[in-house]
Amino acid sequence: MEAKPKRQLTPEQLEKLKLAREKAFQVRMQNKELKEFDRQKAKDAKHYEKNKDKIDKEKKREEAVNLILETKKKAEPVKEPEPAPEPAPAPKAKAKPKPPPEPEPEEKSEEEEYDPPPRKVAIKAPLPPPKQIIRKKEPPRPKPREPTEEDLYSNANIEMLRKKLRQQTLQRLNSDLFNY
Repeated sequence: MEAKPKRQLTPEQLEKLKLAREKAFQVRMQNKELKEFDRQKAKDAKHYEKNKDKIDKEKKREEAVNLILETKKKAEPVKEPEPAPEPAPAPKAKAKPKPPPEPEPEEKSEEEEYDPPPRKVAIKAPLPPPKQIIRKKEPPRPKPREPTEEDLYSNANIEMLRKKLRQQTLQRLNSDLFNY
């Protein structure tokens, strides 16, 4: 069997292959951008649906604020710029200094903020200390009763039974030794 020679691409074919790869890459990038755009659009729509009430409330609030600002701008009279005060001449050594000129009271319009009158604050005196400190006496606690044999056996485990048996045995020994 003879080995077939490897197929070689001609320079024209290589050039066409290179152009095809570039075109395919551009198509892939466009598809990727389209998918990303669709995802973002779906995400925004989902977010809008989720927070529709909040967004609507914010829009209404912004519209109300803008309306208020516009009405304030229309209601404000056009103020003329005040002329700059002229520098006062230097006082003479023995002359009394002149008091500074009093500022002109500004006319307050009805739309400016309303300052409520100050509230009267009632100060309460602290309560006097009690003459005697009366403490409640605790009721006497009942003494814990010793469990009976029946209680022990009904609720007992081996260790409790051993302990009780040892105690009884020691009592008997002591009574036998000292009570004769």
